[in-house]
Amino acid sequence: MKIEESKFPKTINFQNVEETDVSTAKCKGVAYSGSAVKYYGANFIVDLKGLEIAEQIPILYNHQNTPAYRLGIANIKNDGKQLSFDGELDAESEIGKWLTTTGKKWKWQVSIGFNVEYGHTRYVDENEKAEVNGQTVSDCYIASKSKLREISLCAVGADDKTSLEIQMSLDNYFKFSQTNNNEGGNMDKPDEKEKKNVNPETPANGGDINAQFEAKMKEFSDRMTALEAKNNEIAKKNAELEAENEKFREKEKRPIPMMNFNNVEASANDVIECALSESFGVKNDTDSKAHEVAEKKFKGGIGIKDAIFLAARACGYTGELMRSDADIIEALKTIKFGYTNINLPIVLGNLINKRVRDGFNYVESVWRDIAEIIPVNDFRDVYTCRLTADGGFEEVPAGGKLPMAGPIKENAYSVKAKTYGMMFQLDRQTIRNDATNDISRKAFDFGRKGGLKINDVFWSIFLNNADFFKSANNNIVTSAGALSIDALSNLVAKFDEQTDESGAPIGLDASILLVSPQNEIMANHLFNDREIRNTTANKEYFISNPHAGKYRPVKSRYLSNPKYTGYSADDYYLLADPKVLPVMQICFLDGKETPYVESSAAEFDTLGISWRAFFDFGATKAEPKAGVKGDKA
Repeated sequence: MKIEESKFPKTINFQNVEETDVSTAKCKGVAYSGSAVKYYGANFIVDLKGLEIAEQIPILYNHQNTPAYRLGIANIKNDGKQLSFDGELDAESEIGKWLTTTGKKWKWQVSIGFNVEYGHTRYVDENEKAEVNGQTVSDCYIASKSKLREISLCAVGADDKTSLEIQMSLDNYFKFSQTNNNEGGNMDKPDEKEKKNVNPETPANGGDINAQFEAKMKEFSDRMTALEAKNNEIAKKNAELEAENEKFREKEKRPIPMMNFNNVEASANDVIECALSESFGVKNDTDSKAHEVAEKKFKGGIGIKDAIFLAARACGYTGELMRSDADIIEALKTIKFGYTNINLPIVLGNLINKRVRDGFNYVESVWRDIAEIIPVNDFRDVYTCRLTADGGFEEVPAGGKLPMAGPIKENAYSVKAKTYGMMFQLDRQTIRNDATNDISRKAFDFGRKGGLKINDVFWSIFLNNADFFKSANNNIVTSAGALSIDALSNLVAKFDEQTDESGAPIGLDASILLVSPQNEIMANHLFNDREIRNTTANKEYFISNPHAGKYRPVKSRYLSNPKYTGYSADDYYLLADPKVLPVMQICFLDGKETPYVESSAAEFDTLGISWRAFFDFGATKAEPKAGVKGDKA
């Protein structure tokens, strides 16, 4: 469930201000209710179990860390659900007098200032739940380890209706206090100039311009200090990233370890891949020596855990067989940064890539039969022009001068590639279970989903064809009836009527009969059967099939699938060879028709190895004259 609106900050009460003649005023209240506050638009909560309380907790005004704004000392009580406090304020100071006076008229609020220890902030998303400070929370950041430095009296605290930036600054991940070094000042004895302008609302002496200027300069200095700290943090992270990249570059220069058996030697990468390929159920095309070493050294193949162990040992791992998470982490780190250039993610990636390709090719690929396939170099629209020209070949006169062709006209259609992909991960549980078959099945399904995605995109475009196959294009036979000799004859006649811009026949023969599963049997009869028998008594008929062997039947399950706009189990299509005149066009970036598989060691917060598969393609309708639709209805 979502975090309820914050009850933080609570109010502070002043007691017996008028009844005492001493220089202090007692106060008490709740400094933090244990609930969430809004910080930069996100919910943030301090885990009181991990909160350390500083030896001395000053009471400040509005988080101002200068002597003139220090009001007293607080005693903090942490009961695990909220922070309460009591203390005494300096009633003789200018701000103390002002606060104790106004405290009798209205209640003030309290805010806390604390530091979060680096790396001890975590996010709980909206689908998770966590128990913090006696509450069940979600969709928030939790500071699990922090230190309370001060509490402040505020006119408006850090609730959901105000901006935290007003009184809180960023240090490490989150720091709810603004700190200043008070350069040149005395922390115990503020100078007289600072005391003159301590009232936060009314400058002394009717308005001290210098004090206002100094306040603005201090604010600017604080912002620059915070910005410098942030820049230093970014620079540190960039340096760490560059150091890690340098490790990878250095690793690539190192030698690939070798494995041998009976004086036969081969690359460790190839041997491990060969040994794994049997477990994956794929054919391996690596070096024959690697096959020989793998077969003799690892009869029956090896599992994932064995592969990780062998790769880690080749990179300098000195541990025994991996029995714990710590062993797995250490082995993977050794492979990642070891002193040899062995790359287990690539070895496994090669095998996974083969299973991905198997899965990709397993699904229906009728789109290959009816579409022109072209490579593209980028993600921009690629235009294909239908070129026609007035005029034609004329008799060449005796002088030998050739006639000029008429003006060229362009009728263009376009296609562009888009990227589709998903992630695949070898996680800790799979490694511990040594579940090689599970990885092989997942990789196969990975490829299968890629093949299904192409079909989904392609047939969504093809079947939504009401504005493509239409009477205006002269490429549809309405009320065509069920598929039969006569119905197919009518489609052939319509196809043969197709003309170019000048009205001349396009001069192409149809070659493909595209049908749904419901029409597959009849389409096969029309293509394969040489004779047709009519059992009607006393009726003449031809026994030969005029369409035998002419129009290759191609079946697609997508034609009759109700998920797609324009589906029909009864309609059928007569199409030209797409290499000559395509009714559809599909493009692939750089001509790569199957998904790319890339691998890497997982990030630090994930135990395992990750792969990503993606490919780039697009589809479009092409030439209306390249096909005719038979609409049964």
